[in-house]
Amino acid sequence: VESFLLSVEYFIQNVLQRNYYTVYYDLVERRGRIDAHHAGNSSSYVYMTQTNEACEISERSCKLKYASDSPDMESQDMLDWRYSVEGD
Repeated sequence: VESFLLSVEYFIQNVLQRNYYTVYYDLVERRGRIDAHHAGNSSSYVYMTQTNEACEISERSCKLKYASDSPDMESQDMLDWRYSVEGD
């Protein structure tokens, strides 16, 4: 296996909203992409696990971020783009 695609849809108890995220990850290149909709907000990231950096994609730009510089990114458990960094 060289890559995988994972799609997850979930609901928060007592909240009437649909949340989902899709992860594509290339195991050979050690990079991936997440497209997510959580709490009414949509976001997309391209991330590199070896360098612990991600590029947040918006309609107009791509903004480079590091996990240590962005506590808000680290606190989003369901959107944790660093999931495969542990132990690297």
